[in-house]
Amino acid sequence: ELEVGRTIPRKWKSGDEYTKSERNEFESGEFVVVERSDGCMRFGCIDKLASTSGATSKEYLVRVSRGLGDAALFRTEGDSTLGKLMVPWAQRLILRRNLCFKLGTLYVDNRSLLQRSSARDLAAAMWAHANVGAVNE
Repeated sequence: ELEVGRTIPRKWKSGDEYTKSERNEFESGEFVVVERSDGCMRFGCIDKLASTSGATSKEYLVRVSRGLGDAALFRTEGDSTLGKLMVPWAQRLILRRNLCFKLGTLYVDNRSLLQRSSARDLAAAMWAHANVGAVNE
């Protein structure tokens, strides 16, 4: 299961399940592999592009821990230090999560839609989207 701050599986190797490269590009909400200061490899989640330096180098704001309560812990990481997930099941999970996130954002951003819909309607629509994603794989 992908969870921010969770240690990656011990059997994972760079180049197989994830890859580090300056050519990697990341999207908001994408799960990545982050090396912590103690050398431990953990899952993180891209929040946003923090800065660009030159033609190719980018830095991202990465959520590295859930923190206490609602407080998430963030840090800035260069594109070459982040691991892009390569395993197919993780990529499918990320696509489903992003679909659900976008649908949820649509409901929240469109106040008239939110006022006319119940939480049950939102959950049903998100579940249907996730199932459509699973069928189309």
